[in-house]
Amino acid sequence: MKHFLLFTTLTFILFSCTNKDFKINTDARLQNNLNGAVKSLTFETFNVDSLKDGEIIIGQRTRSKNLSPTITDYSTGNYRLTFTRNGDLEELIVSGTRGQQNNKYIAYYDKENRLIANERIDYSENDTTYGERIYKGNVIEAITKDKENNLIYKMTLLHDKLNRLEYTETIDANKNIIAKAKYKYKGDLQISKFYDKSEKLIRELVRDSNGNMIKEISARKLYYEYDNENFLVSIREKNKLSKNIRYDYLNDEKGNVISIKKWKDKMLMKSCQFEYEYDKNNNWIKRIMYEDENPIVICLRKIEYY
Repeated sequence: MKHFLLFTTLTFILFSCTNKDFKINTDARLQNNLNGAVKSLTFETFNVDSLKDGEIIIGQRTRSKNLSPTITDYSTGNYRLTFTRNGDLEELIVSGTRGQQNNKYIAYYDKENRLIANERIDYSENDTTYGERIYKGNVIEAITKDKENNLIYKMTLLHDKLNRLEYTETIDANKNIIAKAKYKYKGDLQISKFYDKSEKLIRELVRDSNGNMIKEISARKLYYEYDNENFLVSIREKNKLSKNIRYDYLNDEKGNVISIKKWKDKMLMKSCQFEYEYDKNNNWIKRIMYEDENPIVICLRKIEYY
């Protein structure tokens, strides 16, 4: 089961971003809002220990903070990303709060800049899995094996005449179908539906032509809204416990979130503010998160350029 969770997480990042066959680098670069020819990005997250004469004292490393449905492990946490000159993700290292390496993902590309293989190392479990992608016209086979070269899972991806992802099917080592996904296109919208092994619909996503999420339906329902600059401004959430949850976002001119407010039944439940420091390429290198005007978390980014 653990292998399947890891496999499906990476596969979802690799194949579900947009209509095209985008790789994991697209997701990583967009979520980090990176500018320029970035060679590597080191991301560290710390608690605020105290204030001394108005200066913030950095405390211990901390884990990712789930601030809202859009703040993910690429936005907080402790990791290092390495990119090729083409902007493709070459290596991802995820670290723990003590600075130890927990996981490593390595990607390999061919001369046509297509992802052809990957390697994932789980240091905590002393486990390694290997991935291979085979291109057969409009069909791609994504195969995952263990360190003894035994098949774990195989995903088949079918594309239509416009090279848009149309259907995926995942089988285990016994050739049992364990997951399916179907993709349809209506105008500028991409509709993705994901099914479990019993063919029960477990998740539905709707994206616009810019790759922006418009609607997400699973155990909860999320509805997204954007402004004229294509910046996210609000998310409405509906679940079994509450029908009126809303997240409001305010962005700066660089597209970085400077405020998130969580509302429930028109009552403000939580408010977070963000303060940034930038380098000469307009990439932020320091972000302070505030709650009720109190600094609580600091994220530091070290960026290396080609």
